[in-house]
Amino acid sequence: MIVYADGRHTIDCTIRDLSEDGARLLLKSLQTIPAKFHLINFRAHALHEAEVVRMKGLELGVRLLSTLDLRSSSDPGLAHLRRIYMARLDA
Repeated sequence: MIVYADGRHTIDCTIRDLSEDGARLLLKSLQTIPAKFHLINFRAHALHEAEVVRMKGLELGVRLLSTLDLRSSSDPGLAHLRRIYMARLDA
């Protein structure tokens, strides 16, 4: 899930490829994406700070700037992202 604007906007996506420093994402529809955003990987319980490096149609290439384990993070500055993560897990 792509998350930006302090959690006010979310966009579902599919992570096609993932490496230590980048990912290829597939969007469900054409949307405007900010240059930097947070990417929540629910399968890996990870939060990535991401930066767009290319966009072609529904496919988005991103550079991963940092990664954090959402299960163990207690950073109060990321509380809104943990709430989004937990809400999706509970659904």
